[in-house]
Amino acid sequence: MRLIPILPRLRSASWARLPSRIAACLFAACCTAGAHAVDACAPAANAGVSQLVGPATPEVQGLPWLVWFPTAAPEQPMSEGRTRFNAARDAAPLSGRHPLIVLSHGSGGTSMTHWRTARYLARRGYLVLAIVHQDDNAAVSSGSSTLAVWRARPKEWSAALDKLLASRYAPFIDRQRIAAVGFSAGAYTALAVGGARPSSLALDDYCLAHSQSDVLCIRYGALRRVGVRIERRFGVQDESLDASKDTRVRAVVAMAPPGAALFTPQGLRGLDVPTLLMQGDHDEVLEYPNDARYLASVLGERAEYRTVPGGHLTFVSIDPALLRNARPDAGAENETAALRTANEIAAAFLARALAIPQQPDSRLRKCS
Repeated sequence: MRLIPILPRLRSASWARLPSRIAACLFAACCTAGAHAVDACAPAANAGVSQLVGPATPEVQGLPWLVWFPTAAPEQPMSEGRTRFNAARDAAPLSGRHPLIVLSHGSGGTSMTHWRTARYLARRGYLVLAIVHQDDNAAVSSGSSTLAVWRARPKEWSAALDKLLASRYAPFIDRQRIAAVGFSAGAYTALAVGGARPSSLALDDYCLAHSQSDVLCIRYGALRRVGVRIERRFGVQDESLDASKDTRVRAVVAMAPPGAALFTPQGLRGLDVPTLLMQGDHDEVLEYPNDARYLASVLGERAEYRTVPGGHLTFVSIDPALLRNARPDAGAENETAALRTANEIAAAFLARALAIPQQPDSRLRKCS
């Protein structure tokens, strides 16, 4: 099967008012490559990958998702766009039921934005569905950072899970071990389906206090600011975002998530599944309280909080040559040492949170 091109063209990404170097990195995350990988902690299986086309409507063509899974088939060199990597294309998954991760990209991303993380987890026994969000991806980012997209993202996550559970992969999925994993706007998505209720009123408060150059407020123009102030003068404060908890979610991993701009302490009360919060130790895009530190302070013992060296894009599968202060790990297909650490932290957390049993033949042992 030939994969549908995932990145036909790149328009201005949603959080496109980032420095030009970062914008270039977002593009490179979908398009740059490495060669063969050798994991320091030996993987338990090879990684297979296939394409699954998302739902189509009369107005919107189905977007190309990727499914990663453990397989016994040999990995071979393959490519998607300019990204070269090793995987077993369209192979048969290993028999049995595997824990499932539905992976949500950040604004301006694609199903390849986190391919290294997806492959890392597939090699350790997980089935990973990397979805693409409508109007908030590398090809079409017109809805990024709008209320419409904040409202749609969790619903798209749940619809993607529905489709996968009705697909040819259904017999290989352990429905009692499903996790939501996401980066940036995708971390928002994971938190929302995990039970955290977002708030448009919190976003109003945040953007009234921050300039339009803030990544959360790039669609929050002068007319919107005036309108909100007038509404508040007359006591009108209507919540525009709903709860989107998906009860099938058993764990959440949120990489570089937004914080106070979208979640209130009251809204976070509904997040009642094991949660891992991760961020780069010098995130240049999200600042406190709009970051993982705020979430960690509110959630307390209900969440684990970890940092890794690097900035906002530490969690993206980017050629480290394009990142400042990134130390390549020569044994891990040019990924940064920080991304490698993040993958190991996430895998160890998921194994605990989903109570993954050890396989008697050790085929699917986890690395921690």
